[in-house]
Amino acid sequence: MSQSVSGCQAVAKAKKSVAVVGAGAAGLAVAATLRRSCLVTVFERSSDFVGGVWNYSSDRNGGPMYCRLRTNLPKEIMAYPDWEWRRPAGVSFVDHDSVLEYLRSYCYDQDKVVALLGAASSGQDIALELTSSAEHVYLCHRGPRLQSALPKNLTELYAMDSVSFDANNNQFHIFVSTDDSSSAIGKVQVDHVMFCTGYDYNFPFLASELTRPSHVPNLYMQVAHCTLPGLFFVGLCTHVVPFPQFHLQSKLIEAILLGQLQLPDDAESTSLRDEAEKLASGVPARHLHLLGDDQWDYNDQLADLAGCQRLPVVMRLIYDDVRLERKLRLVDFRQWAYSITGPDSFEKRFVS
Repeated sequence: MSQSVSGCQAVAKAKKSVAVVGAGAAGLAVAATLRRSCLVTVFERSSDFVGGVWNYSSDRNGGPMYCRLRTNLPKEIMAYPDWEWRRPAGVSFVDHDSVLEYLRSYCYDQDKVVALLGAASSGQDIALELTSSAEHVYLCHRGPRLQSALPKNLTELYAMDSVSFDANNNQFHIFVSTDDSSSAIGKVQVDHVMFCTGYDYNFPFLASELTRPSHVPNLYMQVAHCTLPGLFFVGLCTHVVPFPQFHLQSKLIEAILLGQLQLPDDAESTSLRDEAEKLASGVPARHLHLLGDDQWDYNDQLADLAGCQRLPVVMRLIYDDVRLERKLRLVDFRQWAYSITGPDSFEKRFVS
């Protein structure tokens, strides 16, 4: 009798292997439910993998999805009981892209401890995104402490001096050395480390001597190459309002191509001197295209050189307001809805 019970207990403890065919909404529900008690493998023939019929493509024939489809049930009652449907806020009947985003978010590893290195825009956004599924998130960076309140499971390690890792049984121990002892916590065990430390420029179709991973040298107004007429770059600048600036840069290119604007004779020497002065003053090479507050004077220069209309002042006013709201209310600053009421005025309302 006792031997029989012991045998049953041994069988009960052995995890069953389960194959789930299909990574649509139904397959994901099964996989998520069984993952803690069974060894689950999901099989999906589609290259899109997650989402099933909710993966819409105009090239795909025979599927039930169509371009402007919106759900005929509100998302508030479509959600899995253990996974909140948070976006888009203020909309109940959502489009197929929103459903697909929700299903993909359901696949994230839950109950993990994650460390993010870097707290610029992407690092902050990813950290907040992970707090909904991770057990705890550490946001590690060199800058000063963020002013905004943060979720309870998000710890900020600021004023970092250095960080190192010690891999142990597929776990990381993160050692943080800081200038400010108030943020030093020593050793933290995490499951995943994400580097949110920026991007490199990559132009594999150009000769290697024309560009650098950190920046593109020898440019007039960050756009026109000083020694290769007809070679232009649009969109290199960072920390800017992008689309309107792309328009102004395009107008500059048009003026050059139509012969309405000539590059100055000293364009190359001026570009090289400006770059050398910035590097000598301590500006990292990767920040040579960073504008920030300087974008507005730069945009006005583009417009004046191209002979086109300057951007309205209201754009800077909204940009500055958003930046302040983000600094003070990182978690919910996107709940503000803006309306432009004039060339130098706007209104905003908070959508809860």
